[in-house]
Amino acid sequence: MSNRLPLVVLLAASIIGPGKAFASAPSTTENPGYVQDFTAYTLPSGAIKLGFAAEYGVSETIDVGLDTLALAAGAPNLKMKYQVWSRGLHSVSIGASVSYLNRDTALWGFVKDHFDELDAQIVRPQISWSQRMSPRLTLHSHWSIGLGDVNASLSEEGRKYFWESKYPQGDYETRTQDVSDETNTEANLGLAHRTLQAQSLMGLSRDFFQISGEFHRDESKRILLSSRISNLQLESLKSQDFRVTAAQEWRHGAFNFRLGLGILYQVLSGADLDGESVDDAGFLPIGDFDIYWIF
Repeated sequence: MSNRLPLVVLLAASIIGPGKAFASAPSTTENPGYVQDFTAYTLPSGAIKLGFAAEYGVSETIDVGLDTLALAAGAPNLKMKYQVWSRGLHSVSIGASVSYLNRDTALWGFVKDHFDELDAQIVRPQISWSQRMSPRLTLHSHWSIGLGDVNASLSEEGRKYFWESKYPQGDYETRTQDVSDETNTEANLGLAHRTLQAQSLMGLSRDFFQISGEFHRDESKRILLSSRISNLQLESLKSQDFRVTAAQEWRHGAFNFRLGLGILYQVLSGADLDGESVDDAGFLPIGDFDIYWIF
């Protein structure tokens, strides 16, 4: 996909934006701008965000933090966001994250048992632009690209596990595939498995472009509509997907909770880690969930 696509979309969003400016409430510790990885806003100085990600406002324009879920899985990481420009309706930030994972640091026994090699060293620069379209509506555009290598090879136990996941009625020793099951069922099992494998292992090197519309219903509720295009690669296995999600977020004091659903269309190609050729495409349901506190 052309790297010029994000620029074209951003330009189009700017052209169709409102012609008149309006007064917007300034960010405060009690009511900060919508601080997410895909927005240009940063935490107020001294503020702390705790949840699936942990962040700290070093100053009014600089955040540092980490992905707590990745850390819990044994992947040390660090990220930073710097709001380089904010004027009127527009805010722009740049940032970067670094992540590291290998078989020794991984905390899941599944990884240690099913992989002979697993090593990822990723640097991900990013840019975000938030534009207030009206007093209630804000458009967030985000582009991130992963730089680095993800190397993985299955152990013999891992190859057997993945093969049997695809062909639960087959015989791994003779590689005999049971074709008595319905073709659709077999295809769905294979697609679901490879999707999980691609997402869990290639998440560290994900490249994506996302546009999100944030609509304020009132002081305690917001609706988030998002679309994202992603490219992933692990060894010779490649994935491209497009997703659309709709979610509502509730705020009660320092507590924030977001819940939503969407649909993902994913195309997989290349060779799976167990050496089998992959050529799949299909729709899958996907969730949009977040929970965090801001102090």
